[in-house]
Amino acid sequence: MLRCQNGEERRIRAAHELAEGRVKPFTEQLHPHFIFNSLTAIQELCMEDPDRARKAIQELSVYLRGNIDAAGETTLVPIRKEIRHVKAYLDLLQADAPRNITVSWNIRTLDFRIPPLSMQPLVEHVIKFHSPCTVDPALAIKVWQDDAADYVSVHDDAESECPEGADHRTASLDRVAERLGAICNGSLAYDADHGTTLTITIPKGGNA
Repeated sequence: MLRCQNGEERRIRAAHELAEGRVKPFTEQLHPHFIFNSLTAIQELCMEDPDRARKAIQELSVYLRGNIDAAGETTLVPIRKEIRHVKAYLDLLQADAPRNITVSWNIRTLDFRIPPLSMQPLVEHVIKFHSPCTVDPALAIKVWQDDAADYVSVHDDAESECPEGADHRTASLDRVAERLGAICNGSLAYDADHGTTLTITIPKGGNA
């Protein structure tokens, strides 16, 4: 009886850990203060610019749907879906941000798949930690592939505010790196030599 009970407890614990692992990316990226700020910005836009308010509501719907879908997602998603999610996030950020965020997109392929909620943490990290408050962030987002792998990179020319030699990693980036490795044998590289560049690499065959 004790062996059966212990076995059942292990199965319950394993199921709980699996469910927690699936939901954690969703809970990490669905920041309550970001949602609150977005709703406050939309409320103000309803009075000042109803057309922008309607667009912001649409982007908030896309953003929330992307996070909710990812909570139960166990497979890779089309890169197109990740790009749409990031664009919704950036539009919402613009609705509330006092700075102008310039984004240059260089999308050379849409023909691969990626773990859900992999791109937004890169964009969020660069804006939050590596764009001085006195400068409008200028991001370059690139999606491409070659014979060896598929790639996504987020780059900002602005120098990091972090002291030299500081640990630039965050829990959200670590989580992305872990999921890339576990799901598709991918990796996340960090380069701070000239501004900040975060690059996802998914080797061919990792999308199988």
